[in-house]
Amino acid sequence: MPDEPNAADWFDRLMHNPHVEAGLLVDNQGRILRSSYSRRSDHEVIASMIQALEVMAQSLSGEMKVGDASRIQLMTEDSHLLLYPLLGSTYFLLVELRRDAPLMLMTAVIERITAGVTLSGMAAMQQHAASNTSDLDATELIQAVQTWLRRKR
Repeated sequence: MPDEPNAADWFDRLMHNPHVEAGLLVDNQGRILRSSYSRRSDHEVIASMIQALEVMAQSLSGEMKVGDASRIQLMTEDSHLLLYPLLGSTYFLLVELRRDAPLMLMTAVIERITAGVTLSGMAAMQQHAASNTSDLDATELIQAVQTWLRRKR
């Protein structure tokens, strides 16, 4: 069995695709493991929103009795946002695609790349990220989301 490739290789390979504008990888604790977005102070808010969106999507698909949500897609004026729960919703990958990207082709590419994601590889990325970032507790995440929502009104 060949050695597992560097855990970050798949993320880097995906981010180098010409149709990908940016990407964000977070764990279910709201920690950012990888990001190609420029560093902003509200990354933690985005991470908690990703989790909330995934919970709503799973709840809706459960109520509709259509199976688990494996990809959540938002189409915006400027781009497509694709959210992938990974490894049983332990991790989340958010990919921003150009609006003119071949959506079905890119979905297949992303699913092929993420099919090779392993728990041990993600744990290595999580260890690396933990040494580089500070953790927010649940109360801080809720306060950050509430602050962000107030600013948007």
